[in-house]
Amino acid sequence: MGRSLVVNEPCQICGDRSFGRHYGIVCCDGCSCFFKRSIRRNIQYACISGENNCPVDKTRRNWCPSCRLGKCFAMNMNKDAVQKERGPRRNRRTKALSDQSKLTSFNETNNESNSAVSESSFKTQNLLSLKPNDLLNFAKSFKFPNDLSVKPSLISQADILLFTAITQSMKSSVIIFLSPSTKLEVMQQVWQYCVIIHGIKSDLSLNLLGNDPKAIISNSLKDVFLQNAGPDYEEIRLLMCITFCLLGQCISQLNFATSLTESYRFWLNRHCSTYYPTDVQRFNRYNQFVNKLAQVKLDLISFKQKLTLDPKIVLNFLISVSNE
Repeated sequence: MGRSLVVNEPCQICGDRSFGRHYGIVCCDGCSCFFKRSIRRNIQYACISGENNCPVDKTRRNWCPSCRLGKCFAMNMNKDAVQKERGPRRNRRTKALSDQSKLTSFNETNNESNSAVSESSFKTQNLLSLKPNDLLNFAKSFKFPNDLSVKPSLISQADILLFTAITQSMKSSVIIFLSPSTKLEVMQQVWQYCVIIHGIKSDLSLNLLGNDPKAIISNSLKDVFLQNAGPDYEEIRLLMCITFCLLGQCISQLNFATSLTESYRFWLNRHCSTYYPTDVQRFNRYNQFVNKLAQVKLDLISFKQKLTLDPKIVLNFLISVSNE
């Protein structure tokens, strides 16, 4: 039986009309099938332009599959929900036994992760491929090598946020093409901005700010995260891109990005107006916040006092993982 009910909300990937939720988000059949096909076949795409920021809309969604798939992940489409090619059907008892076996295997693996692990075994964990929820679970049970003297029980919510923010920011289209050494230099100067933006939906961002910068941007920050509809993954991604561009005025390694500021502002404005048409001030709030944030020199001492993990160690670890 064909479908006739069109959902009022447009596809979150290309803006075409949608028929409901697929793999965790509202999207059209075309983007749903594209995502399913890409995941099932484990297709590795290369960006057509080489810049990893190609437009993905109704008329140009087929132009660059790499950027289209990247936007699928940015909007948090769930690859785990993609079923493998179906074979012969199993009865319920066989499926139940299989699921129980998987659960037992997962518990055994999870228990092992709570014990001390060597540095080499950490490098086999590709953190950059993890989804935010997986990353949080990993960080909660994470234990650095003994010489760093950090215990999992001491890892706070701020440390988990640090892991998530750095991991996601390193995949930003603004800096993803930089060499590992340059990327490390950039992230050492901007990691605290990444933490603020990725913690924007909680009070962690305010708590991590020092007194002086807190007084300057706290009202703007509250306007952003106290709204009924907080920022989604795409908005956070674009806010981070804009921040990189704005910081290019004072960070030499990011000078090239200053000319991209208006492009990312355009895409943020377009996203806000397309998916949140009733929230007419949404883009203005985000734009005001990110402009103020980029002008403030954040208090690193205040940040580090609330963190158990050393950001420099986390950065070096994630850079080494991304190179494997």
